[in-house]
Amino acid sequence: MGIKASKAAAKKKKNGKEESLSQIQAIMEMKSKVSKQKLLERLLSKKDPLTEMETSLKLKLRFSSRVTGVAMHG
Repeated sequence: MGIKASKAAAKKKKNGKEESLSQIQAIMEMKSKVSKQKLLERLLSKKDPLTEMETSLKLKLRFSSRVTGVAMHG
């Protein structure tokens, strides 16, 4: 195998690894968004009055969902 072929093969492997990393990062971001969405849904559906910390978290999550464009109810 020539030098150019070796370099081309190395680039393909590197790009494959980078693609895999990008896919993993996208999955982790989506997982984080879903987790935050579920937490906000639990806070919104809670029957008892929210504590000060819960209220603060709810406001933060609602603001965050608006910035990222995730639709929230409540």
